[in-house]
Amino acid sequence: MHLHLETPYTVPGQLDPVRQFEEKCILNNNLYEKIHNEAGSDVELTRSEVQNGRFIRDAIIHPRAEAVPAAIKVFVGTDALDFREHTTYDLKTHRGETETSLLAGPFKGKVSAKISFSLRSAAPFQPRTVTHALDADIRANVWLIGGKLEKTMAKEIEAKQPQIQNMTQTALNTAQQELEEAA
Repeated sequence: MHLHLETPYTVPGQLDPVRQFEEKCILNNNLYEKIHNEAGSDVELTRSEVQNGRFIRDAIIHPRAEAVPAAIKVFVGTDALDFREHTTYDLKTHRGETETSLLAGPFKGKVSAKISFSLRSAAPFQPRTVTHALDADIRANVWLIGGKLEKTMAKEIEAKQPQIQNMTQTALNTAQQELEEAA
């Protein structure tokens, strides 16, 4: 199942808005953990570094039982939902990719997502605005219920987008306020 989302953000300040978004949001492990925490998951960061102009983050995500959608609990339960996220982001092209895969249980190797994302400026029409575009390909190769799992996962991503947008915009605004107060 394919999902496409485009989310605009206003980047305060005078510096390059794309670079500011990357620094304050994409590279920000605290924001990354906060987004997952608000979605009902605990995060175990195993790698976060910039190498040769590429940001790399690896994490193990542990969804809390109460946060797992009922439609998924019916098929999978709550014990085998830990998954690995591997993200790479090219700071020159402003494009990245996140791959997820389940770590255990009956659907290990059968359910995964590959998310491509990019960042672009909306200038000259909206000079302080950047657009974060996301394309998710969700695969659940599970006989009889694969399509239902894919749709449920896509709906969950879509439903959480407004909350993610709000937390990300708040991070951008807070970072600018801190800069202004320090000056």
